[in-house]
Amino acid sequence: MASIKFKQIGHYEKTKRFLKKALGRDYFRVLDEFGKKGVILLQNATPKDSGKTASSWDYVISRNKKYTTISWTNSNTVTNSRGYEFNVVILLMYGHATINGGWVEGYNFVDETMRPVFDEIANKLWAELTTE
Repeated sequence: MASIKFKQIGHYEKTKRFLKKALGRDYFRVLDEFGKKGVILLQNATPKDSGKTASSWDYVISRNKKYTTISWTNSNTVTNSRGYEFNVVILLMYGHATINGGWVEGYNFVDETMRPVFDEIANKLWAELTTE
């Protein structure tokens, strides 16, 4: 019968220091910075007719016991003839029917705009975590 043995030499002080530092950092400052940046980028990337949808972007940072999240929101909605309300950004992104039976193709401008921001957030938070 085979057996496996492990032997640990040393201590975990560097790991403990890293984790303690990670818990003590203020990530809201970084997320707030990127929240504002994301709003500006989304405003610039949003197709403009009246400009109402572009000017309706905002962001929210929320925290619970396990996660801190940042969400970008757009409050501009339209109501169809049947009384159903739709978010304009969803219609722009995924397309929509027209009143005369046609179809307007969607354009996923949000993902294209925000992908570099997400990468930048990850890099900035990691740098925040690993610097003294």
